[in-house]
Amino acid sequence: MRGKLSIPAALLLVLAIGTPAKAQSFSLTGGKIVPPGHNALRVEVGYPGIRAAYHVRVSDKFELAPRFNFYYGYDTNAPYVGNGLGVELKFNLVTKGSFDLSLIFEPEFFLNYHPGFGVLFRVGGPGVLFTYAVQEKFNLVGGMKIPFGFLIHPNFAASIPILFVLGFEFNVGPSMNLYLNTQMGPDILAASGGSTVRFSPNVYMGFGMLL
Repeated sequence: MRGKLSIPAALLLVLAIGTPAKAQSFSLTGGKIVPPGHNALRVEVGYPGIRAAYHVRVSDKFELAPRFNFYYGYDTNAPYVGNGLGVELKFNLVTKGSFDLSLIFEPEFFLNYHPGFGVLFRVGGPGVLFTYAVQEKFNLVGGMKIPFGFLIHPNFAASIPILFVLGFEFNVGPSMNLYLNTQMGPDILAASGGSTVRFSPNVYMGFGMLL
């Protein structure tokens, strides 16, 4: 009859205007900012520790993520046991199509308990991270970080890691992803007695959740 929609036409109309838009693919460990209207939780485990961060979207170009860290190693030395408390500061520089590039700083205080008590402060930057959306649900992550810091107690020393970042994130649902992230490179240690260079391996796997 005229004036009535057929069942297929009605279904197409519902799909076109009556269903919510799909959530965009998101990334927490690369150059992307948390999507509008969301914060996020990230939990990861690997070497040299276990970390959790809460991502807060401040603006279209800036997010911060308070982070708690329990570590059981430093560079290739284990066991070094302690806690870290810091924040990740991410400033988006470029968003173009599937590509995002951000500047990142990760200032953090560390308390080392074993093999001796120590206090460290890491400036945590500068660094650059990118995210490239290879497919709708798959993001490639990369970049470079120079998270230099200082041992304050019991002796003074400086640490200058130069870390190359490579990883991926895979969205397993509209609000959850799984990821693997590696950050590796030389760590230059300088103290009053001289300097040395060690290898710094950092490998984490974890999950992120939009809130």
